Amino acid sequence: MAYILVFQMVWQCMVFLRTDLYAVLITWLRCKDLWRVKTLLLRRAFGRLREGEAEELAAADPRDVRAGLWFRWLWLAGLFVVAAWLAFFALPVLVSLLRWTAAEVAAGPAAWRFWYALACTALLLGPWLAVAGLAVRSRLTRRR
Repeated sequence: MAYILVFQMVWQCMVFLRTDLYAVLITWLRCKDLWRVKTLLLRRAFGRLREGEAEELAAADPRDVRAGLWFRWLWLAGLFVVAAWLAFFALPVLVSLLRWTAAEVAAGPAAWRFWYALACTALLLGPWLAVAGLAVRSRLTRRR
């Protein structure tokens, strides 16, 4: 549990995600919509700017554009940091947790350790599953 809590606290320091520290950054820089400008600048850098987005970028606040010029690369590098973080820290713990849970659940519902394993797994994975569910629901809602 301590490992998961430390993981979550460090996650909040990832300024390239929409975390508390990101909110502090945009407040300090007095940006209005850095996230959108970052996206538009990345699209422009990779030649993927869609119709109307060039005008949107031209109309963006100059502070957002100045910050976006460096923040877009920080965000892109952050994707690799998150991938490495998940591969080297989160997935090994997840695999161990799921193996332990499977071994304990095999005892059947009459055993105390069956319920203990389910409770521990639900406590540790519940928040992540809730976030994943909300993300999927949000994505499906946007597509409609």
